[in-house]
Amino acid sequence: MKYYFLKHNNESHLLLFFAGWGMDYHVFPELEEFNGDVCICYDYAEMNFDEGLFIGYNYIKLVGWSMGVWAASFLLQHKKLKFEKKIAINGTLYPIDCNKGLVPEIYDATLHFLTEKSLLKFYRRMCNGKDLFTLFMEHKPQRKLDNVKRELMMIRKTALSSPTPVFNWDEIFIGDEDLIFTTTNQKNAWNGQTCCHIIPASHYINFNFILRDEEEYK
Repeated sequence: MKYYFLKHNNESHLLLFFAGWGMDYHVFPELEEFNGDVCICYDYAEMNFDEGLFIGYNYIKLVGWSMGVWAASFLLQHKKLKFEKKIAINGTLYPIDCNKGLVPEIYDATLHFLTEKSLLKFYRRMCNGKDLFTLFMEHKPQRKLDNVKRELMMIRKTALSSPTPVFNWDEIFIGDEDLIFTTTNQKNAWNGQTCCHIIPASHYINFNFILRDEEEYK
């Protein structure tokens, strides 16, 4: 896994953000508005986590988005960091699952037939709208195709060979127009937990809006 600090001023507060598959730090410039340090975690081809980088923070707000919900749960389930709040957005603990995650046949087809053209199609489905797609493409990830394909392959290998992580999220947001981790599958995965909130959103979302105004969804 890779780490990138959007802000690193040795503050006492940290936003620890686990991005989705194929993403990098370019995608999330709005997170610089967070009042504290900001670290983006991405590229889950190697599932490792250096707890020592974050042990000095008194308060950590953890946010997982998309595949980052599973990755954060998998990597942090046995860590002892000081989480102030843990927020899951448009993801589940089941990365590959017919009813609770990404449908296996679609996942495998994405892996085996991945091209620049099909990746662009994925971005369009992720945004589910022209305006949001335009916004995303202004800050699209800068990664090589073989790199994101390897990540997809290694996520599959790790997920299918490991038990479902045990990790409790404080707030869970489910987009009502998510075409990637479908709204139905997210609802199935979280099984009516009281901390779940349905929001008007596609898979990709304005994350700063969620971080700032999450109280509106309670």
